[in-house]
Amino acid sequence: MAEIPSTPIIPAQPIYPYDDEYMIFDKATGRYILTEKYLIEKMGIDLSARINERNAVTPSALVNRLLRQGSNMVYNYIHAFNANNTFQDLLIAKLPSLRALIMEAMTEQIYYLSIVGDVSRSTDETKRRMGIDQNCIDVLERTVPELGTTILYIGDLTRWISWIC
Repeated sequence: MAEIPSTPIIPAQPIYPYDDEYMIFDKATGRYILTEKYLIEKMGIDLSARINERNAVTPSALVNRLLRQGSNMVYNYIHAFNANNTFQDLLIAKLPSLRALIMEAMTEQIYYLSIVGDVSRSTDETKRRMGIDQNCIDVLERTVPELGTTILYIGDLTRWISWIC
């Protein structure tokens, strides 16, 4: 985790975005992604064990694919509400409360994927519309304290530029 050096008076604070044992920030995509350790320790889901039961050649690649898919689905849902997706992603990367919110939303989505599967790829249009978990949506609809609105805000996001500069 990137940190500001601590002093006896000022404790070290993370510099956002940052990686920890439960969530990483993928610089290539500008998105947070949960870790397999988070799935096991916080969600009680051992996807590698489930995948090994099916004799997969590379279980870790499949686990990473599911984690990325969950992240992509959450971010794509958020992006549907605003044309300024780059700024949305920047807010998520830089605001501590949004880091926590995105972690919770991805938790709900990945749990849904692990139980129901990825219905967003179904040939049935009705099933495709059920691709995002309702609990994930409920998390994303929460008001972000620093913004006074949700991350699903439709208006001009740049009015919060002072929060990230």
